[in-house]
Amino acid sequence: MAVYAHAATPSNEPISSSQCMVQGLEAPLKGFDDLSEAEKQKLLEIDQKTEPYYAKMEQVEKEIERIEAPFWDDAEGLFAQWDQVFEANIGLWDKLCDNATAEQELMENLMGFIRASQVLTDDEKEILLKDQQKADAIEKQLDEKAEAAYKATEDLHNQVDKLYEEIENIYDIDPECDAIWEKIEAFDFE
Repeated sequence: MAVYAHAATPSNEPISSSQCMVQGLEAPLKGFDDLSEAEKQKLLEIDQKTEPYYAKMEQVEKEIERIEAPFWDDAEGLFAQWDQVFEANIGLWDKLCDNATAEQELMENLMGFIRASQVLTDDEKEILLKDQQKADAIEKQLDEKAEAAYKATEDLHNQVDKLYEEIENIYDIDPECDAIWEKIEAFDFE
């Protein structure tokens, strides 16, 4: 349960996860008159228990970003190339998509989708098939980058997953917290 993301203070200011990690929940909870002091205390206790996990998670996520950044250095260029491929013949792509049959719409293979067109000429189909091959080659490069980036950070991603599990376990120990968060989420901030 992403508890911080959905909460806000009575002054209608959202409680951000970074605010909770840096400042904790004490300040944002002060103005909630709908919560008893015991409920506020319960959330503060949970907040203290989860704080080290969130802090560690932030460190690990920064390390993931640092390691993955070089893999994505030229990704914008690849995305721009991909856009150019489709924009070069946008009229044909529109003609294809605007006149697709029900059978075509069920197809998962775009090459088959193009070949099955009843409105494109053979020459137009050939143009789009070549465009799709170019796009597929670009997508393959992007997939390879994503895979390499993930492999380089897989252990760190696993650490983040384990930290989330630890946080969830802390909340699961005390199901009363869910009811308290539901009160906060249901609060009319207007």
